[in-house]
Amino acid sequence: MELNKNNVIENAYDKLFFTEKKQTKGIQIYCLNNDTGTGKMRCYNLLEGIQLSYNTLNMQTTYQKIEPKEGMLQIDHCLEGCYEFILENNEHAFLGSGDLSIVDLGKALFKNSCIPMKRYVGLSLFIDINVAQKSIDKYFPYGNIDLHKLRDRLCKNGVSLIIRSRDGINHIINELY
Repeated sequence: MELNKNNVIENAYDKLFFTEKKQTKGIQIYCLNNDTGTGKMRCYNLLEGIQLSYNTLNMQTTYQKIEPKEGMLQIDHCLEGCYEFILENNEHAFLGSGDLSIVDLGKALFKNSCIPMKRYVGLSLFIDINVAQKSIDKYFPYGNIDLHKLRDRLCKNGVSLIIRSRDGINHIINELY
């Protein structure tokens, strides 16, 4: 399988400031540093248009103003700690240990975010829907997977979907750690 030619994370968060970016042995590493602490994202290319990031954040906030990005989907799983975000419409979302969130970055207008316990460990799956759809169609032609329909179904009631901790989900996702 081919690796990403485009960096999905940088496309999704093109205005986000990382204090350091480096690539080593097929891993893209992003470092964050602000007056509340430090964080690191270790990112792996899965297919063109799909990246997996292992996140370790020891800080109170990572918030930076970013513009919505049409066609981008972010799926997060919290392993340890918690994360909270507030949207411009004052909708609040809280992601605790074992919780899963799916965010349509094309609709997301973030107002703020925080890490209340100053500790968050989890993973993120970043999907550029148009690019990833081509990869999925190429490698799984009989899978009948439509990422646009999947996004529309999961985020039909708004910008995000939060699924609280469930044994079935955690069993599958914990295999990725």
